[in-house]
Amino acid sequence: MDKQFIRIKGCGVTPKPNGKHWKCIEGVTAEAGRVPGTCNHVAKAERATLICGVSPLAVAREATEIAARARDKRGRPIHSSWPTLFAGVASYPVKRTDVKASSQERDNYQRWRSSATAFLQVEFGDRLRSVVEHVDEGHFHIHFFVVPRLLEDGQIDKTCHPGHRAKLKAAQDGQGKNQQDREYRVGMRSFLDRFYDAVGVHFGHARVGEGRKHVSRQLHKVNKFKAEEEKRLEAKNADLERKRMELQERKAEIEARSAASAATQEAERHNERMSYQNLIRNLTEENNAMRVREERLMKAHHEQQAIIARQNEQIRTLELRQDDHDPGFAP
Repeated sequence: MDKQFIRIKGCGVTPKPNGKHWKCIEGVTAEAGRVPGTCNHVAKAERATLICGVSPLAVAREATEIAARARDKRGRPIHSSWPTLFAGVASYPVKRTDVKASSQERDNYQRWRSSATAFLQVEFGDRLRSVVEHVDEGHFHIHFFVVPRLLEDGQIDKTCHPGHRAKLKAAQDGQGKNQQDREYRVGMRSFLDRFYDAVGVHFGHARVGEGRKHVSRQLHKVNKFKAEEEKRLEAKNADLERKRMELQERKAEIEARSAASAATQEAERHNERMSYQNLIRNLTEENNAMRVREERLMKAHHEQQAIIARQNEQIRTLELRQDDHDPGFAP
């Protein structure tokens, strides 16, 4: 179940000491009015829609004028950080994307916006000066502004604020400061209850979410020690994971170098084998060529020997014939 959200806080002309620079009348009203440069937290700011009353900038002027005329209990001008504007926000507890994606959810939101505005009008009456709508953030929401009136003595009438109203009543009843602060919190819880009864319950919204559970001091120490141990173990595991990744990177680098070295060695061996093969092939070709030449020489020698033998035979034959015809050599 989605939890309702509504809050209201006071703003002065200047921020409280050590407060953020924008937490003042000008800052909150400029952001609500979507003045350029004041809504950098929004990815794509859209124009604010005025639901009722005047613009937030007009509210800022009215609250600033009241601050200039307001007086404290002694009749002195108030400090510039004293609140003369009560700024509030009520948010529809369904994501913007879901509202845009569903026509039924859009209808529910429009009915919620009307109900929330009606509640604010009843709660704050004529002190409710402005209600504007924002639809450009994670949740659709409305900003509302309440300007207190000045009493006859120039003091600020804070009874328009539910928490201050309860605190002032406690002071009038003579209760101490601690009890006044408790009554302030009671008044704010009552404000949330009224919003729930008038608005939240009709849309299935929860009054409160899951809060923090109270535990004993001993259990708190145990939980704290456990959380610290878990944090320490997470840091140790993160360190081990970092070292593991470093080792993997080093291993991958070594393997890459080994692979490159092996490839280089294999290439060298291949080149050496190819050189040997080329040398053997060249020697074989030379040997074959020499054998062919040798065979040709042997053939030529044999042919020459045959020619010489024939010539010798012819010479002997001629000599015999000469001997037969020579008379000086009779038998």
